[in-house]
Amino acid sequence: MEKLLSHAYISEKGLQNLKNYKYHGIDHSICAKYLQTWWVFLVQYLPLWLAPNLITLLGLGFIFLSFSVQFYYCPLLEGEAPAWTYLLHAFCLFMYQTLDALDGKQARRTGSSSPLGELFDHGCDAISTTLIGLTVCATIQVGAGWVAYGLMMVNYIAFYFAQWEEYHTGTLELGVANVTEVQIMLMIVHITTFFVGGKFWTNTISFLGFSLKYSTVLYLVEAGGGFITLCGNVIKIVNLTKTSKLNPGLVFGHLVPVAITVFFSAAWALISPTRILQTHPCAFLLAVGNLFSYLVGRIVLARVCQEHFSWYQPATFPIIFGFVNALLGQMFVDENYIAYGMCIAFSLAYLHFALSVIDELTTYLKIRCLAIPYPKNK
Repeated sequence: MEKLLSHAYISEKGLQNLKNYKYHGIDHSICAKYLQTWWVFLVQYLPLWLAPNLITLLGLGFIFLSFSVQFYYCPLLEGEAPAWTYLLHAFCLFMYQTLDALDGKQARRTGSSSPLGELFDHGCDAISTTLIGLTVCATIQVGAGWVAYGLMMVNYIAFYFAQWEEYHTGTLELGVANVTEVQIMLMIVHITTFFVGGKFWTNTISFLGFSLKYSTVLYLVEAGGGFITLCGNVIKIVNLTKTSKLNPGLVFGHLVPVAITVFFSAAWALISPTRILQTHPCAFLLAVGNLFSYLVGRIVLARVCQEHFSWYQPATFPIIFGFVNALLGQMFVDENYIAYGMCIAFSLAYLHFALSVIDELTTYLKIRCLAIPYPKNK
């Protein structure tokens, strides 16, 4: 195990910089202001021995359960699933949201806040972004195609841009309508589907001469909100470069890995000889999602350790290879094998990254990841 985790993702200087770590976050969420009462009430009943990271992991477990059920019944992101599954999705998302809010409060309550906690939280959030997105795609019957791709890209890009902004500003600032509101909206979608059935989302509505499915309208609403959020991220960074010594080229260069991932995944899906996005949507989108999770992990780690984040990320090479292979008519290998291979490879790469970083941080900080030896205060 020690040899397996021998790769160092953090330099000695980066480990020393951990002493400067301090989390800065501002949440302008409208709904979160009211939910705080609920979360503060709950956290006081958590046992003091319960580690914050264990709470985070438990929340992710609910999302894995929800996705597993969805994938079993709707592997192509369409088709009716048993009515109870939609209630399960809503419940799991509610539990995930609640536990995600409680982990930080438990950390402060037990005096166990650490850089590892933030990395662990963002790492689990990155994974859940993919799984929640695919589950919702199946619920609203978008099917295997470009609407599903668009929904997932909005989620991925928004999450990455938030971390990109925080990397340069040092503060995670969330708007009045952010992930909390999105999660509540998705819970309502799942519960609504329980009562009306999945086919409800295939009904159409006329808008400006266009006939749009309800699911497409929902996607456009989310895409519009995501676009506004991204514009906000970019404006903050542009203003920052005007008032600081930051090099705009280097700052926006950090978006190169995302641009490569989006461009080559879209181009691959567009020219795919086997219509990979339509025939194996979960494998393809999970592969892209796992790559995004890895990139998010790298930029968050660089920020926490105050290290340089490079635009050059070799992890994006397989996506480029998939495109080239499709362009040449699958000259090298069947692209279905590439999609499933990337899904597994990116999962293992992200797992190796996570375990290695956990090992490095727990060793250096002399803490444990999933346990609290004793509460420092009540």
